Amino acid sequence: MRRARRRPDQADGFSYRSIREFFFQINGDIKLRIQEEGKARNVNVRGGDAFMLPPYVPHSPDAPYRYGWPDRRVQTSSGRSGVCVSL
Repeated sequence: MRRARRRPDQADGFSYRSIREFFFQINGDIKLRIQEEGKARNVNVRGGDAFMLPPYVPHSPDAPYRYGWPDRRVQTSSGRSGVCVSL
């Protein structure tokens, strides 16, 4: 699982995207820390499980030495949409 990169202005380590993210955990477990209504909570995604994160939800994945498959819907300037998969 690729970790979200922290921008210099993100002191708390959370990031968010304007698109939904689908996490499929292939091997091992991850802890996905999310913020809802200003409060942080953990979502545990175990090997073989999937989790859909809605757009604009601040999150911080913690997945050292694990394999996962996050994908992100993308839309091109022509208006076409597709899936971007990061391994």
